[in-house]
Amino acid sequence: MTECRDLPAEAVTTSATLDTLESQAAVNPADAVRPTGSLYPRTPRYQPNPLDPSDALYPPPQLRPRATASPVTPVSPVSPVNPITPVIFAAPTSDEDSEIPLIGGDMTEGVVRVGRTVRRPVRPHTPAVHALLRHLEAVGFEGAPRVLGIDAQNREVLSYLPGQVTHRPLPGYALADATLAALAELQLRYHEAVTGFEPPSGARWDGELTWRVDGPVELICHCDINLENVIFRAGPDGPQPYALIDFDLARPGTRLVDIIQTLRYWAPLAAPADRDPAFAGLDVPARIALFCEAYGLSYAERTRLVPVAVRWLRRSRTTITERAERGGEAWARMLDAGVGERLVRAANWLEQCRPEIEARLSRRAS
Repeated sequence: MTECRDLPAEAVTTSATLDTLESQAAVNPADAVRPTGSLYPRTPRYQPNPLDPSDALYPPPQLRPRATASPVTPVSPVSPVNPITPVIFAAPTSDEDSEIPLIGGDMTEGVVRVGRTVRRPVRPHTPAVHALLRHLEAVGFEGAPRVLGIDAQNREVLSYLPGQVTHRPLPGYALADATLAALAELQLRYHEAVTGFEPPSGARWDGELTWRVDGPVELICHCDINLENVIFRAGPDGPQPYALIDFDLARPGTRLVDIIQTLRYWAPLAAPADRDPAFAGLDVPARIALFCEAYGLSYAERTRLVPVAVRWLRRSRTTITERAERGGEAWARMLDAGVGERLVRAANWLEQCRPEIEARLSRRAS
């Protein structure tokens, strides 16, 4: 039995909710695209890769004209022979440099901390991720690790970001409304910083093409801002999220898809029976609305959030199945753990709770 919180009579939604949001966007066309005002320099947005045949299925993005900004220092081209910065780090030589396994991620094994660095296995998408991280550093985005090079064991070397990540049982601060709002603002800063990024020609990304779910590419999504990929540090009112890690699933997509993927973990977008016990009793539709309000999601994007999320969740289940069948051990473990069926139940829950969610989004947006 699907559970949604009861709404007061004045909040009950009909088809007029979507009409209201769409009319608001029509009255003020600027609402159809989130306002700019970025703190970071901009360059032309990413264009679909002409070398990728799948890009021919979709028209190129129709970009909104923007004011000219100071160009970002371009990232050095990636060489197919030596695609990653050849800075070699010596093997650990003391106890201070001993390897400490970093446990918690589902997809990447063999991640360790060595002193003030993190070592991770090099993968086919590593050059593209390094280009992304170098761009973030060039524009002054502080909420991501820095690329330092490659070690003697052919592992990428990233800077270690001090702080803490959430582990189960989830601490109270991870569920607080203030944390959710701060996370939305952090994701917004990431989106502002990455908007000017131009990936190297032929860049490979790990993951499916998200414009199959939500239209033309807008930017490179992080696509995995889960509970264990956000770093917290002390703030005046308790731990505050300040950085993102693990960009392995970064890929071209839209702001909305990236937001939906974050909400999947932090709202969460899950059927009540599948939620972590710490989320029991929380008003999930209200949390969705709070996140969107803190991010500044436009009226037009709010009208699309639930249908795009449903498509994304169902497509994700298909993707996990396909990648598991191709021999991906991590994906097979996810499938065996029932993640695919949980995604289907989450999509069903969203469809059944759509009126309440859109009522909350409409009330926040008004």
